[in-house]
Amino acid sequence: MSLIFLGLLSLLLLVNLAGLALLLRPWLQHHLLAKTVGMLGFTLLFFFIEHFAGLGRLTWIWPLTTVVSVITIACYWAEIKAGLWRQELPFVIAYTYALLWKFSFPDIGIGTEQMTDLSFINNYLPGATLPPQDSWLPAFKFNMYYSFQHYGAALMARIMGLEGGYALNMAYAVTMGFLGSLAWFVTSRFSAARWSRVVLVVAIMLGGTGIAPLTHFIIHQVPTTRQAYADAASDDIWTYMRFAGNFDERVNTQLGRALFPQLLPQERPTPDFQPRDLPLETIGYLTLVGDFHPPLGGFLLLFLALACIAVLEVAPRATPGDTLQPESWPQEPGIRDAFLQGILVATVPLTLITNTWVVPLQGVLVMAWLVYRYSVHRPPDWRAVLIGGFVTMALIYPFFSQFAAQTLQTPIKLVEVLDHTPVSRFIGLHWPTIVLCVMTLILARRNRFALFIGITFAFLLLMSEIIYVDDPMGDRYNRLNTTLKWWSWIYVGMVLSMGSICLGAGKWARAIALVVLVLIATSSVDMAVYWACNAKPSIGKMAGNQVLKNDPIDRQILEFLKVAPRGVVLESVDGGAYMRSSAFALFSGQLSANGWPDNETLWRGNANHIQIDAEKNRLFFRGQLPDALSWLEINDVRYILWVLRDHQRQSDGRARIEVQISTRYAWKAMWQEQAFELGYWVRK
Repeated sequence: MSLIFLGLLSLLLLVNLAGLALLLRPWLQHHLLAKTVGMLGFTLLFFFIEHFAGLGRLTWIWPLTTVVSVITIACYWAEIKAGLWRQELPFVIAYTYALLWKFSFPDIGIGTEQMTDLSFINNYLPGATLPPQDSWLPAFKFNMYYSFQHYGAALMARIMGLEGGYALNMAYAVTMGFLGSLAWFVTSRFSAARWSRVVLVVAIMLGGTGIAPLTHFIIHQVPTTRQAYADAASDDIWTYMRFAGNFDERVNTQLGRALFPQLLPQERPTPDFQPRDLPLETIGYLTLVGDFHPPLGGFLLLFLALACIAVLEVAPRATPGDTLQPESWPQEPGIRDAFLQGILVATVPLTLITNTWVVPLQGVLVMAWLVYRYSVHRPPDWRAVLIGGFVTMALIYPFFSQFAAQTLQTPIKLVEVLDHTPVSRFIGLHWPTIVLCVMTLILARRNRFALFIGITFAFLLLMSEIIYVDDPMGDRYNRLNTTLKWWSWIYVGMVLSMGSICLGAGKWARAIALVVLVLIATSSVDMAVYWACNAKPSIGKMAGNQVLKNDPIDRQILEFLKVAPRGVVLESVDGGAYMRSSAFALFSGQLSANGWPDNETLWRGNANHIQIDAEKNRLFFRGQLPDALSWLEINDVRYILWVLRDHQRQSDGRARIEVQISTRYAWKAMWQEQAFELGYWVRK
């Protein structure tokens, strides 16, 4: 039954998105662009409205939108049969690929940011007036994080009647569908050969960094079992992304040591110096770890901007069936271009609420396009530019007015000598984009558009080594967040834009570009090995909570919380982050009394009370918190869980707690063996 439901849900999503794209075709013409803009516009409109009045459950919407979509598809049926269906195919393929991956590995784990993403989605599920209550810190509003894409996932969940974990996995697949189809669209403006487009899209969606083709030559592993092959493939993919200052320590071959020498003790600037952790995350890596984190939304807006620029500045090189014939286009191309220019500018404020870290990069890209327009004596349509910017700013203003007041002070600073990337590591990671950039600048002798793209991205890559965002992290992690966000955006953007330009150029440029793209796409082999060899214990369990459901006691507690009145759930805090604490609350749609304290502390400007409360949580579950009832009342705790990990940590803790709180909380045992009991307390 679950497979039937997933198939029906996918069909509904595809039909509704296709109908939305067709409705916008008269203004945007390009099917994939219309689909993306329609989705973003629909989400942004609801995001704006719900800052004034929460709309609650929205399951009544999908029958109406489905009927409208089916009618719209019927009206375009002749054109769909004539070849328009091909424009839908890139989205369907990318969506299906991502859905298959999530179907195989649906668990929402604690090793990455998946639980964080689930908490963000849960914040928006009740449909209350925004900003919503923070599910990890219920006494506060969730107004300190850029979360537009998580709102979109929750909006989909509210319309389709999904729980948070299911929504996270489905939203990931939908986002990947948009990324893959936009990448296909951009490269199709430059190259008519389908096979070269496929190579570029694979490099974008599955590719690694410049370390990818080198990994097996610089780090030697000898897996002996099926699972060991999966683990080795996972290590390889992590190596591509976290090489500089982290996985470079695993280099163990003669070639590897020659290419990436380690610092000897006498070569370190200071005795306690540690190599800087400088990560770069591609779309393929995010697929492996399963995160639905803001970089994905940042990539989506980057691809949308590049798609708008490609349509505005590049004549299409299409094969038959890829686009409608010119006579079916709108009669006023100036109006169409005006819409595209407005959308291009709108991506900057949208980035502000989706992935704030890359706003300067998105802004530089759009400003560079404005300069380019003047350089080719085709000034932009300033009315469209201003309308696109101001309307979008007006729609995000209710969110931004509160978000801006809560943001941390993170000034831009110059990178100090100790924090610069070692030359060998920088070249190792970025050589593919460096090669593509050099080729693009060579092509610029006869192509001013190539000059615009080449200079813009080269400038951004150079600036990433000169300045950084000074966040609360320090020492070896001083630049971690900056390179994680900036390098990832720059790398993917350079591969897509410059790879497309080179594929559409002469034979020699196309040949070199294909070699580069094939080499970074070699990581797809590791992705395939990981998928084929890794265990899939939760296959098809798209809610992501099978880890809890595997244990019969945990499953009963979870099922109780799903139907219980909404309230604050107290679970023991094992550490500061990346732990099982809050899993019951999140998967049941309840509120967590403590969540992940380290994350909340960071987001809220190192608020000391959060760590104090976390320590009281630990004392409480040991039965050692003075005046425990008062603390529970202050935190409005309605449910208290006592599960196996609590018993294993402090076997007599439940009895101590019972003595302290029995006057206000009733105990419900879900499992009992003599004095050994597991279950939960409910406030009387």
